Amino acid sequence: MNTFAALARNGFRAGWRSSAQRAFLALAIAGAALAPSVASFAFSDADALAREGALGTALLFAPLAALFSAVALVSGDRGGEGLAPDLVASPSTTLALAATATGLATAALLGTLIAVGIAGLTLGASGVAVPVAPTAAAVLAAAVAGLPFAGLGILLGTVAGRRLAGSLAAAAVLGLLLSPGPGLIVSLSATFFPARDAAFGAFPAGAALLATASSLALSAAFLAASTAALRIKELAPATSSP
Repeated sequence: MNTFAALARNGFRAGWRSSAQRAFLALAIAGAALAPSVASFAFSDADALAREGALGTALLFAPLAALFSAVALVSGDRGGEGLAPDLVASPSTTLALAATATGLATAALLGTLIAVGIAGLTLGASGVAVPVAPTAAAVLAAAVAGLPFAGLGILLGTVAGRRLAGSLAAAAVLGLLLSPGPGLIVSLSATFFPARDAAFGAFPAGAALLATASSLALSAAFLAASTAALRIKELAPATSSP
């Protein structure tokens, strides 16, 4: 447990200090702050649209920051080289990857809470009510969504070098935005847009639980694939347990 906590702290620090996290946080804060005024200027009776824009922008930060921070941390010239120190320090490859993903997702959660706070203040100043319970459920779903996207970033950063991994991550996000097709894309989309229902005050606890379960399952799958890729590339220690 001490090893897990230490490696998770390393992941948190790397995520919080990454240029990707800082760039997305600036965009999330700007979007959360400007959405209510843009909605009120362009539409009449646009409270729901203002909530969706402000909270939606804030909540999308978690998966995006986790994904690109993971790519930046893990990838190198060969791919996976960023994990070398943690793999050496950990008795298990799976432990190292799970701790890293947890740390990255926690850093993304902290940024999400900051952006959601800005969104709440801006909406309140604009006279737009924020539904507390649905928004809290959406924040929970967005926070847990950081785990599978961190796992996806770790996988991409393991199998490819920095430039290709970053391009693949951008393509994955574009695929989610433009063509939510069957299977994996649907599962990722379910964790990617939790604010859509929260914006209209209708994000039931069951939906939050489903999104959370989907996130945990996807995270486990991505980390298992990353473990296999590390062993194929002979980057994981031979003594690591599955």
